[in-house]
Amino acid sequence: MNRIRQISGKLLFCIKICADVSSFVKLVISSKKYDRYQRSSNFSSAVEDAVSKSETTVLYRLKIDGIRNVEMRTYEGDLQMFYEVFFERAYATDVAKNKQPLTIIDAGSNIGLSALFFLDEFETDKIFCIEPDGYNLKLLHKNLRNEVVSGKAKIIEAALSNTDGNASWHHSSRSYNSRLDTSEASELTVKTLTLNSIINEEQIGSIDILKIDIEGAEKLVFEGDASWMTITKNIIIEIHGQAETESIPALLRTNGFHVTKLENMYSSVFFATKS
Repeated sequence: MNRIRQISGKLLFCIKICADVSSFVKLVISSKKYDRYQRSSNFSSAVEDAVSKSETTVLYRLKIDGIRNVEMRTYEGDLQMFYEVFFERAYATDVAKNKQPLTIIDAGSNIGLSALFFLDEFETDKIFCIEPDGYNLKLLHKNLRNEVVSGKAKIIEAALSNTDGNASWHHSSRSYNSRLDTSEASELTVKTLTLNSIINEEQIGSIDILKIDIEGAEKLVFEGDASWMTITKNIIIEIHGQAETESIPALLRTNGFHVTKLENMYSSVFFATKS
């Protein structure tokens, strides 16, 4: 019964968010394709085979902050993220919807789905999208094309860390699992920046929402100079690692934040707001 409810709920969601019949049909078909390959006993080779034989991205017309084109890859986890962000509302919070436009930093923007969610939810002055992965950046630039042109969004091609410089990068077949690799050298390297460097470079005076989903590198952000917390009002953070799920919330509390787990299926996502 729960499975039936989930399927029917997701189907209704697809009907509501798609701007035309063609996009609805494509979304349903792509979702079935991804589900089939995700259940494969050899997911990685199945993805490689599927991608080599079919489209790498699909264009959808969606009702997100108006009506817009959104491109997603069928086999690399984009659809899973899409449902997490918009159907299950993984980043929904109690941030007050003030009349004043918000300044938002989206660390770990991937292909831009979380940024689009915030643009749809809040009146936004500017959103800074931080993403280092070249494969994701191609779609991030496409999906936020209008906002970048208008100056409402800026894409920062780097990874958040505790120092400015360069670091090894691990690219995963599931795009949302790509991450900084501190354990060993890699052929892939990315630029790293601290939050304070970005704040200084962009002359950011106040951060209304800081979202951090950077696959374990969040501990590096908190190991460095954390003076950025003084100008940050709300934080949405996915924390990886058992020790960090205790140490990071504790650090936030000592810096004046009230911290709670978000009431959804993602128990490692925390919401911190200034007390």
